[in-house]
Order: sequence, then structure tokens, then C-alpha cells
Amino acid sequence: MKNKYKTFIIAAILVSCIISATLGYVFLLSPQTKYPDNPGDANSPIKVDVQVGENVISMLNSTEDKIASAISGACKMWSMFSTRSRLNVAYFGKGGPAVPLSYDDVGCAQVQPDDIQNQNNEGSIAINIKNNIVATGTIDPDCTGPACAHVWSCERSGDKDEIQRFDIQLNVTGFNILAENSDAASYDLKTLIAHHIGHAVGLIHCTAGDTVESCRNKLSGDMFDPAQDAVMYKKIIPGIVLNDTSDDDRNGIVALYGRLSDEKLAMQNVMQRFIQTAESGCPCLLPQEETDSRYALSSNETQALAEYNQTLTDKGLNTEEKLKEFARYYQDLHLTAYTKLSKPAEIYLINGINDMHTLLPQIPVERLHAMRQVIVANIQEKKSLIDDFQYELDPRFYDFTRAELKALIQIRKAIIDEIARR
Repeated sequence: MKNKYKTFIIAAILVSCIISATLGYVFLLSPQTKYPDNPGDANSPIKVDVQVGENVISMLNSTEDKIASAISGACKMWSMFSTRSRLNVAYFGKGGPAVPLSYDDVGCAQVQPDDIQNQNNEGSIAINIKNNIVATGTIDPDCTGPACAHVWSCERSGDKDEIQRFDIQLNVTGFNILAENSDAASYDLKTLIAHHIGHAVGLIHCTAGDTVESCRNKLSGDMFDPAQDAVMYKKIIPGIVLNDTSDDDRNGIVALYGRLSDEKLAMQNVMQRFIQTAESGCPCLLPQEETDSRYALSSNETQALAEYNQTLTDKGLNTEEKLKEFARYYQDLHLTAYTKLSKPAEIYLINGINDMHTLLPQIPVERLHAMRQVIVANIQEKKSLIDDFQYELDPRFYDFTRAELKALIQIRKAIIDEIARR
């Protein structure tokens, strides 16, 4: 009897992990390690969130989706899994001012090093900085090119300056900037933003290890350093479209922010295993689109979804702001887990998928019915996350969520089959 009870508990935990976006983070991470951004921890990611001002969307001659895709693509070029560094740049939607800030707006209050980690202290310099892409309707005398990076740094301790935030300014009036299909007379938005993100996080037009003096000497002598295929080449060329950082770009970021360990980078292989495992049982149709009557939405599931959505409405949790906050919270947990846990979340999901036909028969039928209703709400949640924030999610978390959605659909069908077998 004791062994049977133990088996039930293990099965319930494993299946619960599968239907939870936190996967095991809630259970496996201590409160001290659930939240990232300790700059003293060599394994923790340094987050840089990038937002785009509303006027950028209105002033560029393109659709919001195409602009978001271009800016998101630029940020992904500097994600920690692209550069293999601790730095993780991610686009996260609209917000911020219409024009660049100034030092008066930012402020540089002196703080003690011990205060840096106090996220509730408004005077501290938080690593989770808010950065904006803005557009101006007139040529700024301080920015005469197609774009400029304005970096606001503060002295944290001694002679060390720390970047507090940055603005990337687009001169959409004086230059032709396109979100797609750039031609020889226009600037590619993604390439332009990627270049200036590089400046904003500390890179210049030279290779890693160059001093300011040696860099200036190279550029004044028209030396091509780095090469023209690098994002941080000494100028942006109209018509050129770059889709990835070069070795030189990545070396520069690693020199500034540190490299992720080989152990952490190896975890990326587990992600591919999870994606393959999740896809192996597909096609995976949404319950609302299911053509097999056995797996169509039941009346209980429909009612459960209606009650779930009503609860979100009643609590004000279905607004765009709250949904974005929810998405970012779980994304941060996901990325942080890669640097805090010895096993990534995908391991638990792979085991759950492979073992579900053994585990489900151990679960009472009334529990299976309850799990079915919970899973259908989770499926809706993941689908909304993918649809609403496809440009704003870190590429790794986006791929993870898509695979998780497929896993949830398969588990729901396995639960339905097990209920029918009883």
C-alpha cells in the first residue's frame, strides 16, 4: 500500500510539472535563486530589456508587426545564447518616451555597493534596466546620422562606471529606414538597431582588446577592423542586411560581460531533444480544432475555460500589461534556471512525456478528470503567449513554449485515452 501511494505521489508531481510553466522552478529553486541579476554571480544572466516608443511605429512606413519583428531580431542577435555570454538582450514591446532622455531625467544618485542588489531602493542602479528606441521628427544636432546610441552611465564605486540605461535614436526624417526589403538607398532597421545595441552595451568600432587610442588610429587609417561582415563594423552601409553577429562581435561581448560556462551552453542540446520529443507525437491540434471527436472539447472543459477566463477578467489579469508581466516573469525564471540548476526544465518534460503512459494508470480517475480541465486552460495560456508576444519573447523561451504547448496537447489526449480505458 505504501509503494502504491508513493507511485501516485511521483506520478502526480511529474504530470504537474508538465502542465506548469514553472516546470520545477517553483519546487527546485530556493527563494534566493529564483530571481536573476546578481552581477557578482558569474553564472547569472545580465538582462537588458529593450522597448520601442509608440512614435517609432507611427513614423516608420511599415506595419507594427514588421517593425517589431525587425527590432526583436536585432535583440536576438545579442541574446546570451547567440553570443554565449552572460549578457541577454531581449525586446519586450512598446513603451518609453518619444525622445531621448538626458542626465537630468536619469539622475545619478550615489549608492553604496551593498545597496546595488536592493531592487526596492529607487536610488540603486538595477541591472534590469529599461531602454528605449525612440524617433525624432527633426534632425538632432547631437545625432546627424541615421541612428545614435545615447548611453547614460553612473559611477557606482571608485572609478567604475555602470551603464544605467540607454536610448537608441532613429532619424526617420532625414534617412530612409526600412523594416524589410532594404534597398541600396535605405537602411535596414534590424541591422541599424543591432549595431547601436552593440554601442549601447559598450562596444566600439574595433576588435576586443583594442585601446581607445589604437582604435582611433586604425579607423583614421581606414583600416577595416572589424571586418565588414561584423555588426560593429565602423559604419552602417545602406542596403546591407545582417542576420547574425560575427566572431569578433561575440568576442567583444564576452570580453565585457563574461562567457557562459561550457556546462550551461551544453544544456542547449537538451532543448533540441525536448523539441524533437514534443514533435514526435504530432500533429498536435488544439482542442478547439480537433477533428477526432474523441479529443474534442468536452462540456466540462468548455465550462472550465469559461470560468477560468471569467476569473482572469474579475481579477484584472487579462489586460495586455498583466499578460506581458506574466510572460516576462516565466521567461526570466526559465532563463535563470539554466544558470542555477544542474538540470534544465526540458529534462523533466522529456521524462514526463516518455513515462506518461506508465504514470497515468496509477492516478485515480477523478484526478484525471480534474487534470484534463487544468491542462486545457494551460493549453490556452501557452497558445496566447505565443500568439500575443511572438516578437517579444527570448528565442529560447519562445521555442520552449511552442514545444511545451505540443507536449500539453499530447498529454491531454493520453489522459482522455486513459479515462476511456477505465
